[in-house]
Amino acid sequence: MNRKKLTSLIVAICLALTGCSFYQPTYNGSRIANKKQFVLEYSVMNTTESHTLKLTEGDMIETEIIRDEGEVSVVIGQSGQKPIYQGNQLSTSTFQLVIEESGTYQIKVTGKKARGSVNFMVVTPE
Repeated sequence: MNRKKLTSLIVAICLALTGCSFYQPTYNGSRIANKKQFVLEYSVMNTTESHTLKLTEGDMIETEIIRDEGEVSVVIGQSGQKPIYQGNQLSTSTFQLVIEESGTYQIKVTGKKARGSVNFMVVTPE
């Protein structure tokens, strides 16, 4: 009986140690999401974060992506329509998107072992 308990204990310890080495936190960082901006700053991102914005034709989304490590992907668009922007394995960059059709837009940011930040700021023409 002691041998069986010892074997069970050793197997349990091995499984626990193996499980710990494969654990990766999904998100460690800050998030700001409101009517005019969507900002993520993260030391770890292994998930998808999203935010919805109501935009008007002529609005502009000023975008800044900082990729320090890992992979970052971004998709921006209206539900059921072709995205107005889609980028995979992005590098550090800045760009602007002009909204051609009023509606509700979703911004999805996916990170895999990512560290860095993304900033989407809505600019309304005067």
